[in-house]
Amino acid sequence: MPSHRPPEKEIRRAARIIRAGGAGIFPTSGLYGLGGNALSAAAVDRVFCLKQRPFHLPLLVLVSHPGEILSLVTHIPETARSLMDAFWPGGLTIIFPAASHLPRPLTAGTGTIGIRQARHPWAAALCKAAGCPVIGTSANISGRPAVADPDELDKELIGKADFFLDAGKVSGGGSSIVDCTVSPPRLIRGGGVPGCALRPYLADGPCFRAEKPGLTRENHPDSDEK
Repeated sequence: MPSHRPPEKEIRRAARIIRAGGAGIFPTSGLYGLGGNALSAAAVDRVFCLKQRPFHLPLLVLVSHPGEILSLVTHIPETARSLMDAFWPGGLTIIFPAASHLPRPLTAGTGTIGIRQARHPWAAALCKAAGCPVIGTSANISGRPAVADPDELDKELIGKADFFLDAGKVSGGGSSIVDCTVSPPRLIRGGGVPGCALRPYLADGPCFRAEKPGLTRENHPDSDEK
């Protein structure tokens, strides 16, 4: 089984590919991810093409440090700061108001962007080495199951990707998603963080509130993650 220690040579090679506009497969804390430079329109398009993902579905972004989100958002809502302090790095994707310069397909024109600080050591090392925010969509053909075991990855997708970092089986499961562009924030999807832990930061009442109009379980970032 591959080591949990990030392999420096492979990480550096993958980071160079990302900086050059390529896209590849790498482990995240819950599932295997497919990503490239989130600030490159060409890289965003390549991820969409590799994944065969409909362009009306936005993509989430991974960062290695919370400070990196400043280039991705218009501002950080106070509740988002509290959630970042409590659950990053970890299994929580937070939806922020998106900066206007981001590639339009990244946000699918929603005006929002889903961001998570990478927790898996390989993903965190890759984001840091790449020096840019990295797309973190699940590594599966759209409509097919997302996977935690690299042996279950689509062979066609592996063949077309520009790199593949194999860290063995990861824990499984997608991240929780909280929308902080509304007040009070809403839980869009349960996942890596228990709902009871998120409850103090959300609207009163049940953890699962009605989703923001235009942002549903079908069109939030990584809606085809299971």
